[in-house]
Amino acid sequence: MSSAILDRGRLQGLLDHRAQWCVSIFLPTDRAGAEAPRDRIQLKNLLRAAETRLVDLGMRATEARDLLAGAAAHVEDTDFWQRQQDGLALFLAPGFHRELRVPLAFEPQVVAGPMFAVKPLLPLLLEGGHFYILALSPKRPRLLLCTRAAVTEVEVPGMPDGIEDALRYDGQARPQQSQTPTETQGKQADERFALFHGQGGDLDGWRKVDLLRYFRLVEDGLRPVLADQHAPLVVASVEYLRPIFREANSYPGLLDEGIDGSPDRIDARTLRDRAWSIVEPLFRAEIDAARERFGDLSATDRVAVGVGDTVPAACFGRVDTLFVQRGSHVWGSFDADSNALDVHGEDQREPTDVDLLDLAARGTMLNGGTVYALDAAQMPGSKPLAAVLRY
Repeated sequence: MSSAILDRGRLQGLLDHRAQWCVSIFLPTDRAGAEAPRDRIQLKNLLRAAETRLVDLGMRATEARDLLAGAAAHVEDTDFWQRQQDGLALFLAPGFHRELRVPLAFEPQVVAGPMFAVKPLLPLLLEGGHFYILALSPKRPRLLLCTRAAVTEVEVPGMPDGIEDALRYDGQARPQQSQTPTETQGKQADERFALFHGQGGDLDGWRKVDLLRYFRLVEDGLRPVLADQHAPLVVASVEYLRPIFREANSYPGLLDEGIDGSPDRIDARTLRDRAWSIVEPLFRAEIDAARERFGDLSATDRVAVGVGDTVPAACFGRVDTLFVQRGSHVWGSFDADSNALDVHGEDQREPTDVDLLDLAARGTMLNGGTVYALDAAQMPGSKPLAAVLRY
């Protein structure tokens, strides 16, 4: 399975999967395919490192190569490297193979052990991580998945290819007077729409019904793609279309503020930059509120700082809100039965060690808590791990 979207269902599948041998591989990729030779070499090197890790854990070399064979086949697959985003994540275990192509450039990394690594994925899924833009045009609607640094178009199989396509196949005849002029008249699709509303852009009843039918079909296509998500959705369109789309919408993350103008004339990166100015205050306010709550409770026993206190609390379901430092690793082990935590430095790392920050994130999410992946300067408590506790 390969996807540009990491929803909670896919993440839950990774969190739930436990096996003796689980391999997680992360690498940055070039979406244009221009750096495919570099990406191939990097994947080949990471697979070699994964085989070494598996052998260190006690797996036979032939079995390790068999486990990694599906990913190894990509090394020489030219078409595979032409269909990348900014980052590639591979999750491999006996009888299990998942791939994610995402708009996030990972640091190259291999993790092998009894569970998959999920911490590198947090900026894509959790609060402050990603948002969507619906480029809503009568000519062609597009869904864009964005982070602050990247944008990619998401394939939406059920979404109509413009209003003409939608109303041709929705089983309802269109009023004769609502047919649009042809392209040869030199008008863009949404300009042609404006001609039907007079100079003021007001919509008469039958024309609004036509648009609403179209937008409901767009929304029908979006619904399964955005199911179980709450990431912000910004609509980019000429202004008079947005209130009509709102009538058709059922997605809870739709924002009131949108991007004005025809999205057909604005490139994806410019749309992302304009949308970021809308969503960034929402992300910042949410994180600031969580950090302020940590500060308010810092003199009580409702907070934990550092791996020693936070990892056990997360694994036992006590963490309400977890703060994890991006790009950091703390290696060691935790035995829930004996409540024994061992922390090892990088030079003392053992083959069976796990990233304790990843373990805390996993435990928090499995027990319904919230996780924020923050830069070092944003971390409360000046440690790579901190939490607000439920009790």
